[in-house]
Amino acid sequence: DEAGVIESFDDSSPSILSMEPTDGATNIPLEGTLVITFSEPMSTTTVLINTGDNQCSGTVMVSADGFNTCVRMSNDSPYAGGGNTIFHFEPMIQLQGGTTYQVRVSSAVKDTSLNGLTGTYTTTTGFTTEFALQLNPNDGDTNVPADTSISVSFPQSINTMTVSVNSIDSICSGSFQLSADDFATCLPLDSFINFYNNSQSFSVKPAFKLN
Repeated sequence: DEAGVIESFDDSSPSILSMEPTDGATNIPLEGTLVITFSEPMSTTTVLINTGDNQCSGTVMVSADGFNTCVRMSNDSPYAGGGNTIFHFEPMIQLQGGTTYQVRVSSAVKDTSLNGLTGTYTTTTGFTTEFALQLNPNDGDTNVPADTSISVSFPQSINTMTVSVNSIDSICSGSFQLSADDFATCLPLDSFINFYNNSQSFSVKPAFKLN
C-alpha cells in the first residue's frame, strides 16, 4: 500500500500582540515612530502604507481627524524585523504637537499563509503627542540684540485672549513673562502683542532695551 501523506494547513488568523505607542499614551515624541508586533510572520506585501499624499489608503494608517485624512508615511517604511512579526513605521514629517492620533490596521493585512486579521483594528483613544512650543531667541542663545523681539510658536492656534503681559512694572504677572533673576522680578514688556500665523504664533518686545 502507498503511504498516505498528511498535509497541514495554517488557517488561523493572525493578531496584533502589541503596539507602540500604546492606545491612550501621552507625551509621545513628534517623530511619531509606530511599532506593531503581530502574533506570527506576516506577508510583507500586504503591510501597505501611503507615502504619496495624505489620503487614507494602504492597510496601516495613522490619522488625527477620524481618518478623513491620514499621515503621509516615510518611503523607508515599513521596516520589518523579528522574522516579519515586528513592523516599524515612520511619518514623512514630524507629527503635530499636542494632537491625538489613531492607528488603523486593515483586515487585509495577512500572514504568510494569507490569513487576514479577523477584522479591521482601530485604536479606541489613540496616542497624543507632546505639546511642544518654539521660542525665538532659543534657550541658550547668546549675543542676542538688546532690542530683540521675542516670538513664541505653538503647534496649533491659541486663544489670543489668554496671552497677557505686564507692561507697567517689574512684578511677574501675565501669562507671558521675561526675567533675568529666576522670576524674582520681571522685565516690563510692550503692551502690543503681535499675533500671526493663524494665531499659532505671537511676538512681543521688551518695553526697554535689555541689559
